[in-house]
Amino acid sequence: MERQLVASALEHVGLAAADDTIDRLLELSGELAFWGPKLGLSTLEDENVVLVRHVLDSLLLAKVAPAPPTLLDIGTGAGLPAVPLAMAWPQCHVVAMDGKRKSNWLVTKLASQFALENLEHVCRRADSAEARGSLAGQFDMVTSRGLAQVEKALALSRPYLTPEGVISVLGGPDLDERPGHPNEELRIIEIPGTEWRRRILLRRGSVTDL
Repeated sequence: MERQLVASALEHVGLAAADDTIDRLLELSGELAFWGPKLGLSTLEDENVVLVRHVLDSLLLAKVAPAPPTLLDIGTGAGLPAVPLAMAWPQCHVVAMDGKRKSNWLVTKLASQFALENLEHVCRRADSAEARGSLAGQFDMVTSRGLAQVEKALALSRPYLTPEGVISVLGGPDLDERPGHPNEELRIIEIPGTEWRRRILLRRGSVTDL
């Protein structure tokens, strides 16, 4: 049942549902269900719930955007959406950023465990001068998931974009009430076979437009 759910979700977002990919995503769900609550990075312990609400949810970004050359995940916490996206987009260099040392430990562990050479963790807060000084203007996409109110998420993301980069905010129903912008697109994506829905706001265009 779980394998079919993962396969359907991968196909839904345009990713290959290879057996080894399914195995890795199921194993990742188990790791997150075990370590997340212990480290205070998640409250979910049920592997099935983690699979849907964390792992497959993170992959919904692939439904609305192609793999960028570089991606920064700010406030990554347990490595979401960074770790699932690094698995799904091996050609994309993924940087997971969070100021918590326990986030650094877990993401580094998962990168090693799953041989994700395209994934690294930067132990910095997104609003810190150190992070902006070393990473400003380097990423084709900056994403966040449940990080903050949308305007704050956009403001935190902006310094790290390349001139024509894209910001993606994985949020909830509050995005429905936000006034539209010419450079924005709001998509609502479901995971097949579940009632789980994710709203994804894409902000495109030059950083001078933000």
